[in-house]
Amino acid sequence: MINIKRDAAFALVLTILGIWITWESFSYSLQSSFFLRGLAIILVVMSATFLIIRVVQYRRLVISNGHSAPYFKSEDVHQLLKALLVFGLVGGYIVTITLVGFALATFFFVYLSMCFFSGKHRNYYLAYSAILSILIFMLFFNALGVSLPDSILPLDEFFKIV
Repeated sequence: MINIKRDAAFALVLTILGIWITWESFSYSLQSSFFLRGLAIILVVMSATFLIIRVVQYRRLVISNGHSAPYFKSEDVHQLLKALLVFGLVGGYIVTITLVGFALATFFFVYLSMCFFSGKHRNYYLAYSAILSILIFMLFFNALGVSLPDSILPLDEFFKIV
């Protein structure tokens, strides 16, 4: 029964995230966001459907047992916190891109992700994050010519010149 609650919570978070991504994708021109719009709409439909299925399953289980459902156990809360950490990192990454630009935001995202999930700080995480950020930046924005996302600090324009 706890899995049903956890799945429903996950589906609710994905539905909200999908609605936000869909909203954001419609702020770009149709030519540059057609594929993203389709994926975002599919995400909303699938996560909302999963949420409805899990809520119906949960209600059936509660009715068949004739009592209220148990609360989350501590290990379930711990797993939900890990999932929220992932969503928090991705949300922070999106916000950081709008503040400092893609390259620096990607560096922080990769570095913090490795630190949080390993539980340790390693110096080579810094080097790996920097190299990966530079490679992704060079591939998409220099080689493929993808347009940079807008940011408050124009650091990406500096990196594009170099």
